[in-house]
Amino acid sequence: MDRSVFFKNLIGLGLALAALIFASSFISVFKEHQLFSWATLLFFNFFTLIVFIWAERTAHSSNHHAFSGVIFGVIFMKMVLIVLFVLVYSKAANPENTWFLLPFFIIYLGFTIFEVYFMSKLGRIKPKKNEVQSSGQ
Repeated sequence: MDRSVFFKNLIGLGLALAALIFASSFISVFKEHQLFSWATLLFFNFFTLIVFIWAERTAHSSNHHAFSGVIFGVIFMKMVLIVLFVLVYSKAANPENTWFLLPFFIIYLGFTIFEVYFMSKLGRIKPKKNEVQSSGQ
C-alpha cells in the first residue's frame, strides 16, 4: 500500500469520525463524554499510524513470519490498551451511565475495519529480491 493512499484514507476516516463526534455533542447522553470521544479518536489515530509503520517494515522483510507476528502483537496490544483506556476513564470520570461506550465502539469499529483493510494490502507485499537473496547466504 502506498503511503500517500494510507494517509489520505486515515485523514478521511479521522474527519468522518470527528464529524460524528461533533454531531453527538448535540445529544444530551453523549455531551458529557465529549472529551473521552475526542481522546479515543486521537488514541486510535496514533495507534493506527504506529501499526502502519511497524507493519510496513515487516511486510518488506524476508522473514515470512514477521508480518504474522506483528498482526498478533497488534491484536493483543490493542485489546489490552482499549480495556485500560476504558477502565481509566471509568475510574477517573465515574460516569453515571455507559452511553460513553457507544461512540467509543463506533470509533473502534471504524479503525478496526481500516486496519484490516490496510494490513491485508500490506500482507500482499513481496520482499525485495536483494533481501531474499541476502538472507539465503
